[in-house]
Amino acid sequence: MGQALSIWSPVVISKLDQPYHLQAHYDCALDQLFRSIEDLKIKVKTAVVRAQGLAVEALLRLDILCVVEDVKGQLHLISREETIRDRIPFGKFEPEIERESDLKYVFEIHDIDCQGELRNKELHLDYFIDFMIIATREQLVQLSADENEETQHSLSQALLQLQNQIGRVEQENLQLRRRIYFYERDVSSLKKGIRKAEARNSRLQMEINHYQETMEQMQTLLRAKERRLQNLENPYYSTAQTSPILELVTQEEMPLGARIKRLFVNSSAQ
Repeated sequence: MGQALSIWSPVVISKLDQPYHLQAHYDCALDQLFRSIEDLKIKVKTAVVRAQGLAVEALLRLDILCVVEDVKGQLHLISREETIRDRIPFGKFEPEIERESDLKYVFEIHDIDCQGELRNKELHLDYFIDFMIIATREQLVQLSADENEETQHSLSQALLQLQNQIGRVEQENLQLRRRIYFYERDVSSLKKGIRKAEARNSRLQMEINHYQETMEQMQTLLRAKERRLQNLENPYYSTAQTSPILELVTQEEMPLGARIKRLFVNSSAQ
């Protein structure tokens, strides 16, 4: 048998039961109008993980790098920094951990992705970060020199296959969560658009009703005016309905022959 060795080494005590999926939205005001986004990247500049109460807090500082094209075809680099805080309960770890001062947390990034769009003079980003947190503790570890290498090799292959399968499932879940996120965002935008359209239709209907009422009033006034004009142009109505004063004025303005003829007609009618 070989001699056993003892060393101090970090030992995994617990880890998240599955990679944590962080998704967030970022808005950035720009100093001018740009036409398109040519490239977009987000990098984790620093990551600090520590216990806070009954949870683990991850503090991430991000570098946002975006290459945009202006209306003249020139490229510009936009660089921004973003700080994110996210708390993960101890219950998300397997096995579940308790707050212990001697535990150290290791932050591992699995995937980073982002999508962005330009709206007038604003840059809007949706980004996704998948990471794993591992809880470790420094402790004494014994190594035996006569371990069966063949058994270790078989176990390593089985573990590798299992990790590959888990990675494929995680990637499928990641794509599904992204589609669900964008679907929910599109549905929310659609609902807002429907509410705006309904409000606009309501205003248009009120304007149409007011327009119809105005048209009806104008048509009523126009018909009344037409009747008055017809009465003035009809000799019978003008004679029967003209006031005595108006008739006297009209007679005085008529020529002498016309007045004699009209008196003759009136006498015959009587």
